[in-house]
Amino acid sequence: MITLMRMAATKMSRAKTQRDFLVFYTGFESLDMDRIENYFRVLLKLEVPARADLESWRRLLLNCDLLVAADDAVRASVAGLLLFGKKRSIGAYASS
Repeated sequence: MITLMRMAATKMSRAKTQRDFLVFYTGFESLDMDRIENYFRVLLKLEVPARADLESWRRLLLNCDLLVAADDAVRASVAGLLLFGKKRSIGAYASS
């Protein structure tokens, strides 16, 4: 019974807080694609989509929670910016 309650609470907290993990005014362009591609190809040894295939990249990054879909836009997540953010993007939010 307690396990079911924990599972329900976890699902509710995930649904409620997904928006809390995004960073406004960021997006796909805020992430360093060279570092992301290196991570998937070299460290994880996975096949990656062609650089020009933006829709496949968007789906991959959404599934890995490096991007978050909110409302009608796709934003970079906090984890995405911390791990793969361009220095310009990170510095803009660190100073505000």
